[in-house]
Amino acid sequence: MPKFEIKGVIVLIAFAIGIVLVGDAEAQKRVIMENKLIKVKTYHLVGDGIEIEFSMKDPKALELVYRDKQGEHKFSGQAIHLVESRELGFLASVVLEQVPDLRIITFSLAVPSANRSNDEKSISVETFAVRTTSRTSSGGPKLVKGQIQAYQIHVLKGNAW
Repeated sequence: MPKFEIKGVIVLIAFAIGIVLVGDAEAQKRVIMENKLIKVKTYHLVGDGIEIEFSMKDPKALELVYRDKQGEHKFSGQAIHLVESRELGFLASVVLEQVPDLRIITFSLAVPSANRSNDEKSISVETFAVRTTSRTSSGGPKLVKGQIQAYQIHVLKGNAW
């Protein structure tokens, strides 16, 4: 096989797997940087009468802002329970309200893992959240008659960067 054909095959294979062969090293670095994916860490979401801002910029300093018609709740650090799930991405939960011997209302946001390209400021995301009202009693859940948890599902859309 002539050398020209071998080079053509190499270029074709490189192109097929997403590698661009460029003459000089500086141009190669530029191509790699342009195609680099960046993990998003900040989310702005709205839907069903609520607005959410969630930031994972610093895993030790998480921030979540919840807004609805009743007002705004801000959470940070240990007030946010974050669980990573291969199936869901992350699940970020906060306690919105706690009334002894009556109820605990929690809000759990499914935070999808996502990447944006270097040339994008943000990407569109769609997710959901669950608002759970847990009935309580001073004697624990065994003293609560009937269903203990009630769920309200919220569909959310927005941007992540």
